[in-house]
Amino acid sequence: MAGPRCIVPVLITAAVALAGPRPASANARTVEPAILVAPANGAEIQAKSNPAHVMLAWKADLSHEQARFFVEVVSIASDKLSEVFASYVDRATVTVTLDDKTAQYAWRIYTVGENDPQYALSNWYRFSIRATQ
Repeated sequence: MAGPRCIVPVLITAAVALAGPRPASANARTVEPAILVAPANGAEIQAKSNPAHVMLAWKADLSHEQARFFVEVVSIASDKLSEVFASYVDRATVTVTLDDKTAQYAWRIYTVGENDPQYALSNWYRFSIRATQ
């Protein structure tokens, strides 16, 4: 009778897997997406130096959960995206160094719960850098 004892745990595991994830309880703490502040969506920044130093800033609701932020900045070329900055930070601002004097970029923030593997993703915001004349 060793067979039935081995099958039961497998059937229970399969039933749990098929049921999918459990819904979050009313008390569950989850992270909220960051609200991007600066540069504003569509902003044009005049480069005063090469490379350009751009401060990214956002707001985050941390009333429920301690969080870290993963910042992603991509360069937007006519036919492809290229990551130019990606890093974890512990505060709601970061200054990034961008080599191109004239280019278009997009950025977003992942808010990552410190005690929870969940994360929330902000919208993409675009900005461009123009060389000072």
